Amino acid sequence: MPKVLVLLPPRPDALAAVADAIAEGARSVQYTEVDVRRTPPIGAAGAPAVPDDPEVQRYRFLDSPDRLADYAAVAVGAPGGDGALPPELEALFSHAAQLRRDGLLTDVIGSAFVPASVAGERAWPVLGALARLGMLLVPPESMAPDAVEEAPGAGGVPPLVAARRQGARIAK
Repeated sequence: MPKVLVLLPPRPDALAAVADAIAEGARSVQYTEVDVRRTPPIGAAGAPAVPDDPEVQRYRFLDSPDRLADYAAVAVGAPGGDGALPPELEALFSHAAQLRRDGLLTDVIGSAFVPASVAGERAWPVLGALARLGMLLVPPESMAPDAVEEAPGAGGVPPLVAARRQGARIAK
């Protein structure tokens, strides 16, 4: 049974709806098991800081970077800000580098997603990090060379529909 991990930042905010749509799309593939998790936040002294927002609490934290090797596919949320990786993802990918050296991520599918209001190109920093871990990349549909504007009513695919298709694609 293939397992898919949809990974969010500590405070998912605008990424939660897209993550849920990716998870829904992955679950549409027969026998696929899907986990939606958050990266542990980094506190002031490097210790995890636990947000108290109930909406944030509905997604459990990823236990350990070593868990990445338990999945056939991993989709990571890219906040879409200035293009830099958030410190939590930097720490996760840094720890996961040992998994790459051990060959445990070689055949894992890696994908990234961004908030529905952000252009798909903002996923590149995360896709680059996944590539450095040795994963096989599946970019978001919005990054395809022939992709059109995704705004509903603009002739494009609504963002959550594209996210469901992305989820199904990485689960196959």
